[in-house]
Amino acid sequence: MANLRLDTSLKLKQGLFLSPEHRQAIELMIKPVVDVALWVQQEINENPFLEDVEVMEEPDTEPEQIDEDGKPKPDEELDWLRFYHDGSDLGYVSSRHVPHEDIQGIEHIKVDTPSLAEHLLWQLRQIAAPDQIPVGEFLIHSLDPRGFFTGSFEETAQLLGTSVESIQHALTLIQSLDPPGVGARDLRESLLIQLDHLDESSLTYVRPVIERHLDDLTRRNYKKISSSLKIKLEKVMEAVDLIGSLNPHPARDFGGPETRYIVPDVFVREVGGKLEVIVNENPIPRMGMNSRYVSMLRSGNLTPEERQYLKEKVTNARWILNAVYQRSLSLYLVARYVVDFQSDFFRGQFDRLRPLTLKPVADALHLSISTISRLTSSKYADTPVGLYELKYFFSNRVPTAEGKSLSGQAVKQKLRAMIEAEDPAEPLSDVEILERLTREGIQLQRRTVAKYREGLGILPRRLRRGAGHPHSAPAGSSSDESDPDEHSGETTADERREPV
Repeated sequence: MANLRLDTSLKLKQGLFLSPEHRQAIELMIKPVVDVALWVQQEINENPFLEDVEVMEEPDTEPEQIDEDGKPKPDEELDWLRFYHDGSDLGYVSSRHVPHEDIQGIEHIKVDTPSLAEHLLWQLRQIAAPDQIPVGEFLIHSLDPRGFFTGSFEETAQLLGTSVESIQHALTLIQSLDPPGVGARDLRESLLIQLDHLDESSLTYVRPVIERHLDDLTRRNYKKISSSLKIKLEKVMEAVDLIGSLNPHPARDFGGPETRYIVPDVFVREVGGKLEVIVNENPIPRMGMNSRYVSMLRSGNLTPEERQYLKEKVTNARWILNAVYQRSLSLYLVARYVVDFQSDFFRGQFDRLRPLTLKPVADALHLSISTISRLTSSKYADTPVGLYELKYFFSNRVPTAEGKSLSGQAVKQKLRAMIEAEDPAEPLSDVEILERLTREGIQLQRRTVAKYREGLGILPRRLRRGAGHPHSAPAGSSSDESDPDEHSGETTADERREPV
């Protein structure tokens, strides 16, 4: 019976271990390379099996563990290193294998991190139908500081002059965005949404705990939950741990705007006429397994408690090594897709930027849309034509008279060129810009022209006339100070950042 209880305890610990790791993996996808480097260094300091090494060595020469019959037996916690996949068959290239002078980092340029509204609006424009965007924008700007929507469907529908069904549909769309749980109407719904994002199909009893016993959970009435749902107390505790790893306030990781310095996450270089993608791993400490502790774990001179402790640490070390690698490989695949799709742009043909949304990338790479969003947010690429945020290369289609389409960024480039070539004494109005774009076959509304101009940081016509700087808005000015004929209504703040 003692062995049975011990076995149950071990299984419980494994269950508790998966959920925090899943969440950490998501957080790694979001972090830029400098933040990943800081996290890795912290893990090296805390886990005795991890060390910062120049050359990673497999522990093949370490003494093997012996079974009861005196025969060597494999240790799956250690032998996985022998079969570690390096991603070379997928074209993956690390900056550690490229001469340093070819990929010098850019660390002196400051950028502002996006707010939650900017992050959500950018995603919304990638997946929503054009008629859904205005309602979605309103709902996003209506979220409270926790990331919840607490308004009334009926009042919102009346205010916007639309149906309750359209409000519900738009909110469901927002609830599918990153971060998981955003757009929920209360804590219970937020936790259920986050649960849907987890691969925890074996924990089918977690959902009833959230749906029916959230109050009991906060009061720690675990026995009551166990009795009501007719599940063992151990299962309740497993559910408690998983639920505790969820985020009660999805907006908490998105504070006010903050300024940070850029270190590119990827480099794009032209080699032999081909565009190569290189993942920047230089800031991240090179991790290896500490041979001393590996030898200790392989030896038979350990108490059960010592061996259990070391196995937990080596499992954690294994996960960290794999998680960092998976982040780098996933980032490479997304960047590789973008570079192949927008190859003309990276060779200097800026008007050839093609419309691209998150879904086709997610489908091609067999990843979720939210994962693609995480991998492209706050990640910069140092390219032959400048430094760009990966999000820059994603934009909606703008129809043309010939039945074709351009990306929104390509239209912005045309708008910028028009204003740079204008007569400073008689600047172009938004209406005149719209007329010129229309003559080129580009179909836009005047409000969109104003929004594109404002997103580029270009002053309205009245303020460009005779201004010290003919195009860009000075610090602290507002582009809302436009002429009446240029007024565009409420302008959202989700325009993607131009090359820095």
